[in-house]
Amino acid sequence: MLGLEVWVLVAAAAVFVLGGYVKGAIGFALPLIAVSGSATLVDAQTAVGMIVLPVLLSNLVQAFRQGVAALLVTARRFWPGIAVMMVVILASAQLLTLLSDRVFFLTLGVGAGLFAVLQLAGWRPVIQAARERVWGLGVGLIAGFYGGLSGIWGPPYVLYITALRLPPKDQVRATGLCFLCGSLMFAPSHVVTGVLNERTALLSALMVPATLLGQYFGQRTQDRLDANLFRRITLIVLLLSSINLIRRGLF
Repeated sequence: MLGLEVWVLVAAAAVFVLGGYVKGAIGFALPLIAVSGSATLVDAQTAVGMIVLPVLLSNLVQAFRQGVAALLVTARRFWPGIAVMMVVILASAQLLTLLSDRVFFLTLGVGAGLFAVLQLAGWRPVIQAARERVWGLGVGLIAGFYGGLSGIWGPPYVLYITALRLPPKDQVRATGLCFLCGSLMFAPSHVVTGVLNERTALLSALMVPATLLGQYFGQRTQDRLDANLFRRITLIVLLLSSINLIRRGLF
């Protein structure tokens, strides 16, 4: 039923271990790494279907790490933008089955590459409190569009939450909440499209242990890492992955 050779499954699991480790260490980049890596092994729709359960469960771990009370405080602050994102994820998910693999790779590669370049260039925007709500709605729209197509709604929120200059723990909790809410809408959206079906759901379930194992070790080493250096290495890897995706879209 899976229709994949053993070496493909092993290679995909290795990609998810890496993605989980990076997410545990810096709080994001699992979908970017998992989709871009898996898309070199399987078709685009299978790659998107494979990330559904790993993304959902890893985001649950991240969002609730500091407790329910803290998460509710964060939810009251960010709910308008998150609500927009969830609605747009549902809508844009319907486009995935209409796109060719080449268009999918180009869309994903350009978006992820732009994020990596901006971060590597040191672009750190600042959002004033008076404009936080407006920016949040715009970010929710952009994140939802990319999220429904590819499962990657994190980069716009990483830029947005960084621009708010939140304390580190609040920043991790806020990104975790945004990621979790996106994943709660992402799964049913792709049940509707058929991307998440019996085959891809089983593949996705097989990737969960690899992801959580990587996330566990990422969280364990988080405090001992040079966070800035590790983040920079991660962004370089994402940029190289984006270039490869663009290449696949063009040729």
